Amino acid sequence: MTVSLEQMAERLGISEEQRIADSERLRAEARAWRLRELRRAAGLTQAELAAVISVSQKRISQIERGDVEMLKVDTLRRYLRGIGLEPSLFITVDNQLAKIA
Repeated sequence: MTVSLEQMAERLGISEEQRIADSERLRAEARAWRLRELRRAAGLTQAELAAVISVSQKRISQIERGDVEMLKVDTLRRYLRGIGLEPSLFITVDNQLAKIA
C-alpha cells in the first residue's frame, strides 16, 4: 500500500503549516550548504572571506547555517563576489521571472 506524504503527516499528527515550515527550513539549509561548498571551492576560510567583505566571521557562519532572516542583499552580493561569483537578483511577478539587478 502506497502512502502519500500528506497521509503520513496526518498519521504522525504533523500539521500542514508545520510541514510547510519544515520544508522551507530544509531548503534554506540546502542553500546554505551550497554557499559553504562554493566558499570552500574558492579556497577561502570563513575568516578570510569575512575579512575580504568586511563582516565578522560569525556573520559568515550564520549565513552558511541558513540564518538569513536579516541578511541584506548587499551582504549576500559581497559574499558571492568575495568567492568569485557575480550575483543576479530576480523577482517573480505574475509567474514571469524578471531580472532586477
